Amino acid sequence: MLKITNWNVERVLPGSKRSQRITEKFQENPSNLWILTETHRDICPDSAFSSAFSGPHESPAEEGEHMCAIWAPYPITSLNSYLPDTARCAAARYDHPKYGGILIFACVLPWLSGNWRGIPTKGGAAFSSALQEFREVWKKLKKDFPSDTLIFAGDFNQNLNDRHYYGSANQRAMLEGFLKEEDMIALTGYENDPVSRDSHPHACIDHICIPKDSPFTLVSSERWPNTPKPDKTFSDHFATTVNLQSIK
Repeated sequence: MLKITNWNVERVLPGSKRSQRITEKFQENPSNLWILTETHRDICPDSAFSSAFSGPHESPAEEGEHMCAIWAPYPITSLNSYLPDTARCAAARYDHPKYGGILIFACVLPWLSGNWRGIPTKGGAAFSSALQEFREVWKKLKKDFPSDTLIFAGDFNQNLNDRHYYGSANQRAMLEGFLKEEDMIALTGYENDPVSRDSHPHACIDHICIPKDSPFTLVSSERWPNTPKPDKTFSDHFATTVNLQSIK
């Protein structure tokens, strides 16, 4: 079983009461792979894990803050050299002794205000530009690591079900089209959305995606804390977890 957890920890800083609560949640919910967004390099799910981070923060930030972090129990190789946008993205690879090469592309997609690399968010322009840039990155990764399983995860700032929560219908269509064209499935969307299933009107915007032809099948998706809405003493986002079973 491969357990992956994705969590936006809302710019928590080490040494705070909130970081202590989040660390306790890490220990209560161990995973084989963690993708953390809006995080800090000292917010560590497991002291034995290796890590890779996005580049310097694009806005005023404390020393050690990063938009994305990837944590795994095996040595990780950063692939950020593939990325034109290292402020909001991180790419890394590790060799799993059972499942082979695992590629992780973590990101924070544009939210509904501000801009992305100077492109305004209005009308989904920034969202569309980010996805098109990711497509070029994926082409290079797939070419250089053709046998690896790609995991695409992070804070997408867009729910993937018919009930609106955050984002827009236009951006949802863009994301759905992108995943379809790249032959990927969102394990945390639609009927597998672990947030909207139990926490109406909230819905998942922190997604985990894998290729349709990956060697895994979804066993279950979860969200925690197990509360009707996000518990802000942890974060304003739920953590989302998927449990995957190998089919090979």
